[in-house]
Amino acid sequence: MLETRNLLSAILTRVIYLFCMRTFVCRLLDKPSLGHWFGYPLMLTAIPLVYLLLKVLQLRRPVMYYVQIGPILGFLLVELLVNYSPSGKMDSHKPCHAVLYCNWRDAECC
Repeated sequence: MLETRNLLSAILTRVIYLFCMRTFVCRLLDKPSLGHWFGYPLMLTAIPLVYLLLKVLQLRRPVMYYVQIGPILGFLLVELLVNYSPSGKMDSHKPCHAVLYCNWRDAECC
């Protein structure tokens, strides 16, 4: 059973990296709507991460497991709040959006 959880962790890590890179590239290419579609599966990775975190608590694993899972869940929470807020779209005129979503062609923003 431990090997299954380790395999799930390895696959999940690769999936998270893949969708983060695709979302980032879409933002660089100035296609945020396409980046949103890659972001939806990224948000769904929180479900297995929470499962793994609960198993870590149950099995009393070393602190390093919390250090690995916690920041990723925190990143997904920030991503959810900023990109998928009720206002809908990213707005570079809002202070928090301007910091997190800077158009790379706009020299004033960066």
